Amino acid sequence: MEQLLDTVEQPAGNAYFDEGRAPTTGECHLWCAPIGTHHGWMDVLAPEERVRASQLPAGSARDTFVTSRGLQRTMGAQYLGAGAEQLRIVRTCPRCDVDHGRPRFDGADIDYSVAHTRRWVLLAVVSEGLVGVDLDTVPARRVVDRLAPTMLTPGEQESLERTAESERATAFLRLWARKEAAAKLTGRGLAASIAQLDVTEATLAAPPTGGVAAIHLLDVPAGDGHVVAVATTHRIDHVLAYWPGPGA
Repeated sequence: MEQLLDTVEQPAGNAYFDEGRAPTTGECHLWCAPIGTHHGWMDVLAPEERVRASQLPAGSARDTFVTSRGLQRTMGAQYLGAGAEQLRIVRTCPRCDVDHGRPRFDGADIDYSVAHTRRWVLLAVVSEGLVGVDLDTVPARRVVDRLAPTMLTPGEQESLERTAESERATAFLRLWARKEAAAKLTGRGLAASIAQLDVTEATLAAPPTGGVAAIHLLDVPAGDGHVVAVATTHRIDHVLAYWPGPGA
């Protein structure tokens, strides 16, 4: 496996983002927020999102939804210079025209992707091309043994078998996160047959159908039992992260 980014720049506070500076060429911004601890998220949601939140059962489902939508709108407002609750987020699926596709800010030049675990929401932002991101928690070894034969290509399984026993669960999750990030970039999700995607190299030269010629894959060190993978249509060599969560 290639393209492990060893260094992620973590600015003090919001130093790089106070003026809403968009990512430059070859740059990706990452924002990580803890789920359910920012009571102001609800205030920036659009009216229809507040209704949806109120209809979700109290607890993790509602907290995750509110944190995710709140983070998307807060960061979008900062980059685009608009009111958070006024931003129009489009999620139309290219396959069925239903509102469950990859999110984007209507009419904006930036592209973004969002992922979450039970504790954290992660947002990735680029100014050139498309981006997909995945955030996962390292599984137990028994889970790896059960999933690897059906979720990995033969080449990926060989790569995993060459990995030290103590690192195998993390190595498996890194492969899986790359697959998820690539599929999210295309907007096809699990329909992209990610079990058939071989992501052992830094560039996916034959990505699932999604209108892109190649996908560049990047592992971002996260720590705290987490793995982050970023997929982009333009190569990334610099990551700026506001990272109070995994890896802080």
